[in-house]
Amino acid sequence: MEGNWRRPAAVILALGVIVMAFILAWVGSWLTIWWDEWNFIFWRQTLSLDTFLVPHVDAFVALPAAVYYVVLHAFGLTMYYPLLMADWLAHFACVGLLGYIVARKSGVLIGLMAALSLLFLGSAFEVLLQPFQMQYLFSAMGGLLALLALDREARTAPHYAVATIALLGAIASSGVGPIMAGMVLVWAVLRRDRPALYIATIALIAYGTWYVGWQAHLSRVAGWAENLPNVPIEILYGLGAAVSGVIGLPPARFAWLGLAVGVALVLIALWRGLRPTPMAIAAVLALAAEYTFQAVFRGAFGLDHGARSAYLYPAAIFIWLAVAGIIGRRLDPRRWTGGRRLAVPALIGMLVVPMALGNMTQFVLAANAMRPLRLTELRELALMVKLRDVPGLALDAPSDPDLLPQVTARQYFAAIDRFGTPQIPNHGPADYGGHNASDNTALNALVLRLLGGAITVGPDGAPAAAAPTLEVVSGTTAPDGRYGCTALTPASGAAQATWSPSSAGVAIYAEQATDVDAPPVQLFIGFFAPADAPVDATILAAVQGGETIWLPALPESLHWTLTLKVDGNAVVHVCSKQ
Repeated sequence: MEGNWRRPAAVILALGVIVMAFILAWVGSWLTIWWDEWNFIFWRQTLSLDTFLVPHVDAFVALPAAVYYVVLHAFGLTMYYPLLMADWLAHFACVGLLGYIVARKSGVLIGLMAALSLLFLGSAFEVLLQPFQMQYLFSAMGGLLALLALDREARTAPHYAVATIALLGAIASSGVGPIMAGMVLVWAVLRRDRPALYIATIALIAYGTWYVGWQAHLSRVAGWAENLPNVPIEILYGLGAAVSGVIGLPPARFAWLGLAVGVALVLIALWRGLRPTPMAIAAVLALAAEYTFQAVFRGAFGLDHGARSAYLYPAAIFIWLAVAGIIGRRLDPRRWTGGRRLAVPALIGMLVVPMALGNMTQFVLAANAMRPLRLTELRELALMVKLRDVPGLALDAPSDPDLLPQVTARQYFAAIDRFGTPQIPNHGPADYGGHNASDNTALNALVLRLLGGAITVGPDGAPAAAAPTLEVVSGTTAPDGRYGCTALTPASGAAQATWSPSSAGVAIYAEQATDVDAPPVQLFIGFFAPADAPVDATILAAVQGGETIWLPALPESLHWTLTLKVDGNAVVHVCSKQ
């Protein structure tokens, strides 16, 4: 009966891959360069040892660095799909390898369940939405390929060569690589498999050599040592998050429930007389090692960091390898289906469909949440390019601590001069205009970070030919006796007005209030309404003192937008200077 399901299982998995490929291509249409990828673009694009051997934080990432180097030199930054394709192909390879290994251990049906579970593991959305996370996929793929090559009775030199190369690739891709090599090592020891032991040892020695040689370049997350007392609870939380992610529940919300489910399943397996094989023991230890390292070296980020989606991908692989190692061939389909052929797909569907639906719901929600962030990021980059020739541009200031913490104008200009301008696939280049309030806030903050230092104080200028036209939110305006000025009168103790200066100089004079000694005057600046980026303390003090501030000249299509807020009853004179 088992053999009768080989072809249907292959067809079902192939159809699943096609469905997932279309989903990935759809969400890929609004993705672009994100976070850690900028480090690879800025610092790993020369043929040197540093490009491939310098750690990323504390991880060995030679293989992902090589992929970025090749893709960027072949396609540049204008095409993002090549990086996405490298990531997705690694995902499909992991799905196939896991399904095949589990099928060999526990039969075609359990193998199909494992493959479909990993294929639609939407709770691990980071590894599918950000190609930088291909590091986890490469490590997982290397470990699985090594197991596949070594877990056979008759092995030849090509099998040993494949396993060695696969494990070396795994350890050179991410911090998961040494865990994969360690899993193979434990599996080999328990099996008393000397050749496999040698191969795993070679990989771990290679990793240790790299670690010692580049130790000076390693970084540690601040506060990791102080967080050590919290490690036990963080390990348990991470293990529970992994189980909840596999069964389709949001990991951060249901981590403790996942831990309870995992413990219950282990107790049931022991009660039923199922005993772990070497593969199961090795996989469980690898799972524990993954979350132990996370808790020790990343636990300072907080308990919820243990439920990070990128960690769930290798964790799911360890879980399914453990399941395969515990079940083995003990579940005869004829016994648990009563010989009824349709009972098999029904049971598979009852388990896999809810897991896949729960996971893909998380995936779609995460992908949709990324859409406005990626668009805002691209608009910030486009605005940066538009300001490239403005005198006083802060070339080395961080662009956006939330979306572009690694990017400065100088680095970005150098990158696009070499590789072209990033685009969102199928959307073309983004413009720099704000399209909603969130966009406007981010863009105005970027303006002030890049041009705030170019705003100067004094000397006083001559009155401009035209007084500013204020758009009043609260208060009233009237013609001013001062030439080139408009009088703003608060209503009910407050006033707010927005305007676009027609000249480079702005001066604000507040009359003496009747109810306070000096009414507070706040000034906000930007390009897009509402202007909501507050000027720094030096500029604000100049404004409150009635001094003239001078705004740098902008390209013709851009103009300054200022918002003035007054708390008090004093009349404020808003003047244009030239």
